[in-house]
Amino acid sequence: MDNGIPGLLIANNAWEETYGIWGEVTKKYLIPQKWTELGSPWQNRAEAHIGEWKKHYHHLMNCYHVLESLWNFRAMYTSDVQQVTPSAELGNWMPYEVLKHDMPNISDLLNFDFYQWVKFRELDSSFPTPKMSLG
Repeated sequence: MDNGIPGLLIANNAWEETYGIWGEVTKKYLIPQKWTELGSPWQNRAEAHIGEWKKHYHHLMNCYHVLESLWNFRAMYTSDVQQVTPSAELGNWMPYEVLKHDMPNISDLLNFDFYQWVKFRELDSSFPTPKMSLG
């Protein structure tokens, strides 16, 4: 798999993906584009991955009852998990490994769950105040 300017982009013919700033980028770098037919998301392989991303995102929202105002943290967490999840399409390699040619550090994903209460040490606390506080 190569990194850099793609040899072909498949888009859904949305205005943003055809004209505007993105259209200027594709013209500037001579990136050929191909468009899917209206209402045919199966024609773009990325759509299945986007669907899986959305499914995980909504699972977090429903399972942990996360506030809507924290939507960006859910989105980042979902992306982090998918980057280190092996993919059959990549020969059971993780997308992170394929892109960076390095093993990712997943300790934060293993040690903590999403939207989990944690305790942290208060350095300036003295007796009888507890040294650990809920965060």
